Formats: sequence, C-alpha cells, structure tokens
Amino acid sequence: MAFKGGSPISALDPTSDWGNLNLDGSGNLLVSVTGAGSGGTSAVDESTFSAGVTAGTPAMAENGGENLVLACDASRNLKVNIAAGAITVSPVVSSTVSSPSIVTVGTSSALLLAANANRKRAGLQNVGTTRLYVLRAASGATLSNYHFILPAGGNTADGSSPFYQDPMWQGAYCAVSSSSGGSCSIEELT
Repeated sequence: MAFKGGSPISALDPTSDWGNLNLDGSGNLLVSVTGAGSGGTSAVDESTFSAGVTAGTPAMAENGGENLVLACDASRNLKVNIAAGAITVSPVVSSTVSSPSIVTVGTSSALLLAANANRKRAGLQNVGTTRLYVLRAASGATLSNYHFILPAGGNTADGSSPFYQDPMWQGAYCAVSSSSGGSCSIEELT
C-alpha cells in the first residue's frame, strides 16, 4: 500500500526496531497471532465447527497471574472446576403453609394462585375428573396456551392425580379445564 500523505503509524517490535502497521484491503489492521495457526483465525458466529479440523484462537482466562486456556467437554459444555467448600447449599425451609383451598376451574381461564414474592413453594393437585391446563400467569390459560397439564383423577378428590410442586416460581398460576367441573387443590408455603 502506498503512503498517501500524513504521518504513517508505526510501533516498536520486540527487537526495538520501528515497523509500519499494515492494513488489509478492507482497511482492517493486520495482526500476527502466534500459537494459533498462521496469523490467528476468526469465524462467523454459529458457523460449523469440526473437532480436530476447524482452526481457532483459544479463549483464555487469568488466574493469579497465570494465563489458562478455557476447555470444553465433548458436548461443547464449558468445563468448570468448583473448589470443595466454595458453594454452600442451604435447603429452603418453611413452617408457614396456607389454609387448604379448592379452586373451581371451568372452560375459561381461572386464577389458581396469585403472585407472592415470599412464596417458598407452591403445590397444586387436580382433585377433579377433568384435565387442567396450567399457565404460569394471572390469566390467559387455554387448551393450547399452557405450561403443563395436571391429569384428571379417577374420582373427585381421590388423590390419584399427581401432586405438582414448584420451589422456584413466585408468580401467579391460572388454569382452564378440559370441560366444566374441574377443581384444583392449592397449597402455598411462605
């Protein structure tokens, strides 16, 4: 590339000699990367990767002044080593439970349980003989818009339907029944 005026940009190399910085045809700075093939690599995001074939520049992290290469397992999951005792897991406990309630659920969306930021666990059980389509929201459950289905019991309130427990969701639940006459037992621990 010919110099067209102005001051050229240069930098000192490891031998203390001045060298010009070079650009490619698109005006991008050419950078020499060592240890990762010839001149480094780049790839389009989500491009195909073939293990043992595709060249790439390793990702690295610093650990107490030492540079380490990040590694993945055969499924391309990042390998993480957690030191013993570094994480403490405490069970969520509660000694406060709501009074038992049965909510009637028809063919229109019905609120089962309102949102509660203090909730530690919600419990739902279909105690009717129709399927309940449950949505994690205050309204809007339909037979095609739901997060999970509580199957019907054999007889009303016979306990044969599974008991659904959710220790994470603090938002509202609503449901719609596959036909009229549905009912759901609700429990909330705070």
